[in-house]
This record gives sequence, structure tokens and C-alpha cells, in this order.
Amino acid sequence: MGAAGMKNAALVVLAVLLIVVGWRLADVGREKMSIEDRARKQGEDLQVRLEEAKDALAQAESARDTAAERAQRLAADYSALDKRTQALLSERDQLALQSNRLAAELQSTPTASGANQEPLGTPANTPKAAALTAQLERERDDKDRIQSENRELLAKLNALERTHKDLRVEQDQLHSLTSELEATEAHTNEELDGARSKLAKARDEVAALSVQLERERTEKDRIQIQNHELAAKLDALERSHADLRTKLQALKRDREHLALRHGELEGTVVSLERRLTTTAGELERAQSKASDLTSQYEKLLSEKTRLGQLNEAKLAEIERIRVTLEEAQRDVARLTSARGIYTVKEGDSLSRIAAFFYFDGNYWSRIMDANRFMIGDNPDLIFEGMVLIIP
Repeated sequence: MGAAGMKNAALVVLAVLLIVVGWRLADVGREKMSIEDRARKQGEDLQVRLEEAKDALAQAESARDTAAERAQRLAADYSALDKRTQALLSERDQLALQSNRLAAELQSTPTASGANQEPLGTPANTPKAAALTAQLERERDDKDRIQSENRELLAKLNALERTHKDLRVEQDQLHSLTSELEATEAHTNEELDGARSKLAKARDEVAALSVQLERERTEKDRIQIQNHELAAKLDALERSHADLRTKLQALKRDREHLALRHGELEGTVVSLERRLTTTAGELERAQSKASDLTSQYEKLLSEKTRLGQLNEAKLAEIERIRVTLEEAQRDVARLTSARGIYTVKEGDSLSRIAAFFYFDGNYWSRIMDANRFMIGDNPDLIFEGMVLIIP
């Protein structure tokens, strides 16, 4: 086989190799995009779970604070209710004592009235008055008899001069006795008037006591009704007190449960923060590695373009760096939840790539932001063969 045949055979083998490599690159690209999609979804899920954990933690802290405030309010309400219950019990005992005192006074009032009424109805001087009246009548009868005798003696005056003086003395004595009897009668009448006045006063007092007794009975009935109402209110307060105790115990259990839940959420947040820190470190290392490999790959491609032909060692090194670069970019895409990776072709630009993936070339800034660690702020620094992250 001549040199031309060997050259044609080499060209055929090279063409076949290029076709195989193209197929392999397409498969790798699809696999890369699939891995990048999975990585992006995992990153999004991780971010959503982190946000949910933060929201749950905030809700748990708010619920814990609310439960603590409610427990404090319930403790204050319980203390005030206890004081009010004690005051009602004291008031009920005082009302009971007052009711017993009024009942004792009501029972003793009729006896006192009867005791006051008995001496007024039977004055002590009535028998004496009767005796004096009878004596007065006798004295009057004696006076009449003596006067009759005096008339008879006057008729015998001339014969009875010696007895005249005795009769005049006796007459004077009778006049003196009559004056005493009249004075005694006047005094007796005064005593009778005083007794009648005392009797009328006693009757007025009895009437006033009857009115007061009726008022006391009405007050006693009102106090008994109020006592029953207070007892009913006290029972209601005791039931409310028991309900508040039950609610307070339930709130304490809820607070303990929330405290446990809060501890669990704090542990989850710490774990997620550690994972996020680990992911950030991995992303930084992957980006640094991809940037270094891109620089090496660009130099080797520039050398290939400048020399036109490279030996097999250089070609193998270029292929190794390309594969390693794609793996590094896949890691970056996975850690940033990007859509995948894309290898720049001849004539590509960021706007053209954005139009291909997003159907809008104005989205080129997304691709630039995702690859800023390699191309910086200049969108024109991309080159053929460069591996880009597609967010």
C-alpha cells in the first residue's frame, strides 16, 4: 500500500473516530443535561425544604410565645378568680351571721312586747284607788249622818251646849279628812292619767315594733334570696375555676409539645445549614476546578490552532482535560441546580445560546451570571469548545 492509500485509510479512520466521538459527545451532553436537571431539582427541593423549615421554626417560636403569654394570662386570671372566690365566701359567712342574728332578734321581739304590755294593761294603783273610793263613799255617808245629827243637835242646842264644842271639833276633823280625801282623789286621777299615757305610748311602741318587725322580715327574705344568688354565683365560679384549671393544664401540655417540636426544628435547621455550608464549599471547589481546567483547555486549543497539528500525547491530554472539564461543570450545574451544560460551537454567542435554550436571546445575561466565575464580566470571552453552565 502506497503513501496515498495509507493517508486515505488514516483519514477514514480519523473520520470514523470523529463520528464516534461526536456520538459520544452527544450522549455525554444529554447525560450531562440529565444530571444537571436532577442536580437542579435536588437543589430546588433542598432550598424549598430549607425555607419550609425556617417558616416552621418561626411559626413554632410564635406559637411558643403565644402559649407562654396565654399561660401567664390564665395564671393571672386564676389568681384573681381565687381572690374573688375567697371574698364571696367571706361575704356569704357574714350574711349567714347577720341572718342568724336577725332571726334571734325576731324571735325575742314578741316576748319583749308581751312583757311590756302586761304591766300597762293592769296598773299597780287600781286596787288602792278602789279602796280610797269606797272609803270616800263611807266618809260621805258619815258626813251626811253627822250633818243629820248636827241638825238634830242644833235643835237641841240649847240643851246640849256642853257637847257643841265637841261637835265643832269633830266637824273640823271631818273637814280636814275631806280635804285629804279630795287631795288623794286628785293624786289618784293624776296617776291614772299617767298610766293611760304610758299605755298609749306602749301601744305606739308596739305598733312601731310591728312595723320594724315587718321590715326586718322583708330584709331577711331579701338577704336569703341574695344569699341563694351568691351561692349560685359561687358554684358557677367554682365550675369556671375548674374549667380554667383544665384549660391551663391543656395549655401546659401544648407548650411542652411545642417546646419539643421547637427543639426538633432547630435540629433540622442546623442540619440543613450544615448541608448548605457543605454544598457551598463543594460549589466553590468545583467552580475553581472548572475555571482552571477551562484556562488549560483554552491554552491547549490555542496551541493546537497555532501549530495546526499535535502529537498523540497532546491530543490525549486535550481529551482528558475536556472530559475532566465536563465532569467539573456537571458538578457545578448539579450544585447550582442548573439545567445542564453546553459546549460552545463555532459561531456561538451567549445570545444565540440563550435563544436556543430559552427561545429569547435577551436571556443571555442568565448564562453569563451562571458562568461569571470563568468569563468574568465580558460576554465575548467564550471560545469554541468551552463548556458553559445553562441555568
